[in-house]
Amino acid sequence: MDIAPRVEKVPLPHRAARKMHSSGGFCKLGSMQPELARPAAPALTPPLLPPSELVGFGLLVFAFATLITIHVALAYRVGRLGSRWRGLLALLVPPVAPLAGFLLGLRLLPSLWTASAVGYLIALARALS
Repeated sequence: MDIAPRVEKVPLPHRAARKMHSSGGFCKLGSMQPELARPAAPALTPPLLPPSELVGFGLLVFAFATLITIHVALAYRVGRLGSRWRGLLALLVPPVAPLAGFLLGLRLLPSLWTASAVGYLIALARALS
């Protein structure tokens, strides 16, 4: 015979009876909602561009990257050969860069800058049309 009084376990609110949900998680009994049949999600694939537009976009990116690279190199050279304020002005105001380069006796970088600017404008016009 057991002398100690018997104590019943009372379930705590957060330990209420639980049932395995079909999604793999647990939910409280009584709060289970019926599963609704869901249609399959559409595939999230972006529409493909035609090859001519991809080539045009690639040319536009290449022309812009070339123009920016040559512009920074030209502004640096202008700042090194001329005064610093002229180099900063050439960096911040793009048309000043080839003019300042030609005035300092540079020939290659200002010519490349002009050619890449024309190439970028052509690629931009092609992409926008």
